[in-house]
Amino acid sequence: MNPILLFLRYLDGVVVGWITAGAQVALSQVVFYPLRWTGPAIVLLAWSRDLAWGALAGALALAAVAAVWPTLVQLAPARPWSGLLVRAVLAAMVMGGLPSLMQMLLSLNNAVVAALISGSAGTLDWSGGALAASPLMLLGLEGALGALVLYLSLWYVVRAVYVYWLAAWVPWAALGFVASGDPGVLWRPCRRLLALVLVQAAQAAGWWIAVRLVVQAASFGGMLVAAGGLWFLARIPNEVGRLGGERTLW
Repeated sequence: MNPILLFLRYLDGVVVGWITAGAQVALSQVVFYPLRWTGPAIVLLAWSRDLAWGALAGALALAAVAAVWPTLVQLAPARPWSGLLVRAVLAAMVMGGLPSLMQMLLSLNNAVVAALISGSAGTLDWSGGALAASPLMLLGLEGALGALVLYLSLWYVVRAVYVYWLAAWVPWAALGFVASGDPGVLWRPCRRLLALVLVQAAQAAGWWIAVRLVVQAASFGGMLVAAGGLWFLARIPNEVGRLGGERTLW
C-alpha cells in the first residue's frame, strides 16, 4: 500500500481518536457528571416536606372537625372518611420515603452512566474511499461534537435544577392527591421526576452507540450514520419524555 495513504490513515485515526476522547472527557465532566442527593437538594426537600407535613396535619384536623360537626366546616363537599385516611397514609409514605428513594434512583443512574462511558471504543480502520473525504469528515465531526457538548452541558445544568425543584414539589403533589382523590395529581410529577433522573443513563447509552458508529464508519455514508447518532443524543430527552407519557420533560 502507498506509504502516504498509510500515513494519512494513521493520522486520521489519531485525530478522530483525539476528538472522540476529548469529547468523552468533556461529557464525563459535565453532561455525565454524577448528580448526587446532597447540599441544596436536601435542604430544599426538607423545608418543603416539613411545610407539607404541617398542611397535611391541618387538613386531617379540619376533616375530623367536619366529620363531627358537618355544619361547622362547609369548605368542601363531604367525602368518605375512610378514603381520606387511606390517601393520607399513602401521602405520608411518599413524603417519608422520598429522600431515600431519590438517593437510590440517583445512585442507580450514576452507576449505569459510569458503566456505559468507561469502555474503550476501539480503533479506526477507514478505507481509501473514506480517506478521500476525511478532511470534511473530521471538520464535520469536530463541529458536531463541539455543538453537542455545549448544548448538552447547558441541558445538564437545567436538568439538575429541575430535578431538585421537582423533588421538592412531590410532597405538595401528595397533599393534592389527599385533597382531590385524583391519583394523577401525584403520579404526573413522579413520572416526570423519574424520567428526568434516568434520562442521563439513556444519553450515556446513546453516546456509547455513537462512539462505536464513529469508530466503525468505513465510508462517508457511515460517517453520516455516526453524525445521526450524535444528533440523537440531543433528541433523547424528548424521546424519554414521550415513552413516559410526556410530550417534553419541560
